[in-house]
Amino acid sequence: MEDETIDPSVSVEEEEMTPEMGIESEEEM
Repeated sequence: MEDETIDPSVSVEEEEMTPEMGIESEEEM
């Protein structure tokens, strides 16, 4: 729920490389 609100644009781009890592990185920051 939050991962999508954090950064929809980044989520899609990171989904190709690492969807979880990208979302987690943004959440921690």
